[in-house]
Amino acid sequence: MKRKIIIIIITIIILIVLGILLLIRPDFNNKRMKDNLNQCLSNIYDDKFKQKTLNDFKKIDKDGFVIEDDKLIAYFGLEKKLVIPNSVKEIAPDAIAWDCCHAQKVETVIVPGTVKKIGRNSFAFVNAKTFVFLEGVEAFDENAFLDCYMHDVYFPSTVKNIPISLIGAEEGFSDLTFHFTKGSKLIDEINNDSRYKGVKIVEDYNEKSFK
Repeated sequence: MKRKIIIIIITIIILIVLGILLLIRPDFNNKRMKDNLNQCLSNIYDDKFKQKTLNDFKKIDKDGFVIEDDKLIAYFGLEKKLVIPNSVKEIAPDAIAWDCCHAQKVETVIVPGTVKKIGRNSFAFVNAKTFVFLEGVEAFDENAFLDCYMHDVYFPSTVKNIPISLIGAEEGFSDLTFHFTKGSKLIDEINNDSRYKGVKIVEDYNEKSFK
């Protein structure tokens, strides 16, 4: 009998501790994101930009996203693998731009098919090496990847064209690979555009491998 009582007491204590941890975790994550943001802003001298960024930060959800009317406005989270929520239909300009103090730790980005438009400079200067766009993604604005030195970009069949100035890289594209679905019409478009000279083309896009 005493043993059962002890087990019950221990179980209750464990549940209480877990509950407390769940309650304080969001605050802990918020503090980490705020500290990271303040460190980034300390190197920026544009007061208007600082104030706008701080105002955006006040709107973050528990994962560091700022989403308004199905549009991703900013990402302040610290995850290395950034999976954009399925609720997002559009990625705003500069939403994941590293030079705007967004996505400071990201190494991989996965964009769901619910996203139909990706804005100008959305991923500018971000340090991510891999970008995966799932079936359903349709359009990119110019300079979406401005000075973004990624290694691999996966394009679904739903993307119909690639802007001339999608990517700007002063060092060229010697380490960049575009992955397309087999027989994609975009392959000829890239091969015939001198601006993408050096980009490696591979026909191995398989959405199942990303799920």
